[in-house]
Amino acid sequence: MKYFATGFGIGTLIGVGISFLYDPDTNQKVKDDVKDWLLGVKTDSTELSEGIKATKINLNTLTNQLPQTFKTLSSIEESLKNFQVSIKPNIKNIKSDLKQINKTIEDFD
Repeated sequence: MKYFATGFGIGTLIGVGISFLYDPDTNQKVKDDVKDWLLGVKTDSTELSEGIKATKINLNTLTNQLPQTFKTLSSIEESLKNFQVSIKPNIKNIKSDLKQINKTIEDFD
């Protein structure tokens, strides 16, 4: 524990000392760069948190709407099957009529 406290103290002193140094690239104190970085991390964290909340809300909405969606899809599927069954006799009649028309056309030639 003694070594930990000593290391922590030395690290803190070195960190404080470095924070007062100037960065030659930006001509600002290092602490300003660290402060800007921390503000960026805070902003990113806030945006991530808001994004997660929005995703949870949207997931909840989607989950609640799934049963109605499945009912609607089943209804559409049933309507399509009924349409296919109801159109079959019409298709047969149309084919028959086409044969008759073709035969009539051939007879004119």
